[in-house]
Amino acid sequence: MAKELLFTARTVEAEEAYRIGLLNHLVPREQLRAKTMELGRMIAGNNRGAVSGIKRLLLRQMAQDLEGQWQEERDFAKNEFENAKAEEAFPEFIARKGRALS
Repeated sequence: MAKELLFTARTVEAEEAYRIGLLNHLVPREQLRAKTMELGRMIAGNNRGAVSGIKRLLLRQMAQDLEGQWQEERDFAKNEFENAKAEEAFPEFIARKGRALS
């Protein structure tokens, strides 16, 4: 799909963009602020260091191959999340989704 969109340069309407995963959410205009605030509160409810660390990791990985990305993630987990507890770093996520069973 990505190749088709790039090669054809056709316009993608909101509904199709949502259906194919280019949009995370599709809400009516009058619900946009509420949805934005909901997502903002969810992010703000998580550990600031964890969120900013993940943001840095994603930005660094943009130009890397898969091997480089994997190494970055391992280093991140070891050096930045080594002693982090999921409940402390991502309380909103854990409250919504629960813990995965190992």
